[in-house]
Amino acid sequence: MRAIIKDNKWIYFDNITDYEENILWKEFSVVSPGRDYIDPSQLGMWDGVFRKYNRAKRRMARPFLSMLRGVCDKHELPLEVIDDRASAEYKPLKPEQIDSGLLPSITLDDHQVKSVQAACKIECGIVDVPTGGGKGEIIAGICKAIDCPTVSPFPSSSYYFSFTSTRWNIHNSAFNLTRSLHRLNLIVI
Repeated sequence: MRAIIKDNKWIYFDNITDYEENILWKEFSVVSPGRDYIDPSQLGMWDGVFRKYNRAKRRMARPFLSMLRGVCDKHELPLEVIDDRASAEYKPLKPEQIDSGLLPSITLDDHQVKSVQAACKIECGIVDVPTGGGKGEIIAGICKAIDCPTVSPFPSSSYYFSFTSTRWNIHNSAFNLTRSLHRLNLIVI
């Protein structure tokens, strides 16, 4: 099977057999009966299963690549990964270069430094910090660390930030976020 990464959102599959596709269909489907479980007989056409692999479009979300590799190893399936993404304009700092003095006029706490370091190691993540924990400083640090001058928050109570090579979900108030980003002269869209 061939997995083609065309952008940061999707992995498309090419040259996939029915056997391989059935394994993906099974392994990337989630049924979680519990208090939020809805009986499929009450759902009409939906069977109550959440699927991470889209059989009709032969694709899955890009962050599942490591999980895909594990599934292929488990079932001894051949996997060829082709990365057709354009090279990123922004190169992240090496995690060991990040310390509490990364931001001008802001001293990062240890948990904030660890969050920024993690952003330079992985592509997707969630920062879960309690109220007053410095989420605005973390996103400012991530922007500085990956040298990305543009952040695109989606309007909601929790913000989804889209970068060229990294995506992070960070909960914050718009005021604190904007204030932290403007300190670094970052453009907020």
